[in-house]
Amino acid sequence: MKKQARDIAKTSNGKVVLVAADELKVTSSFYGSIFAEKEKINGKTEYSKIPISLLEVGGSKKNVTFYLDVDQAEYLYEFAKSFGDCSYSSCKKNEAQKLKRTLLVRRQSFYNNQPKKYPWYLEIEVTKNEKKEKSCINMTDEGFFTFMNRIHRFIDCFVTAYSTNIMKMKFNNEQNWKQNKN
Repeated sequence: MKKQARDIAKTSNGKVVLVAADELKVTSSFYGSIFAEKEKINGKTEYSKIPISLLEVGGSKKNVTFYLDVDQAEYLYEFAKSFGDCSYSSCKKNEAQKLKRTLLVRRQSFYNNQPKKYPWYLEIEVTKNEKKEKSCINMTDEGFFTFMNRIHRFIDCFVTAYSTNIMKMKFNNEQNWKQNKN
């Protein structure tokens, strides 16, 4: 599978590819956060997200996607650093579209008292109009950490790149407000 321009991170187990893409959006001017959170940008309601998709290798059209919020991505990055057994799940529903997306991430060190080669398990399930599609991937500690670390570094670079501009806009707004007040 070729790398696409929006790809942030990618890992594969030979059967399934896990891909994270960039859908981060900068907030509107003079806002206290860098990331857009359900606000109007160019007349469209937008929010920052990182879609993670599981795609089957070999040309299959099977593709399931879960949209991570920035905080969720950072939370999973912290999980990846711990190397302890853990479990995380999230469910997002859109009643109007009859759509439900579920993410399950789990780390289990041992199975039948034997250390697991692939302790990380990630599963995405998408249900639309009662039709379910599900895919999963098992990963090593290194594979999951590398995947989440690349997402974390991308978010950090995004913040660094846009924070200077946001602070300049904030400063200019405050100056204009003070001048208009007088």
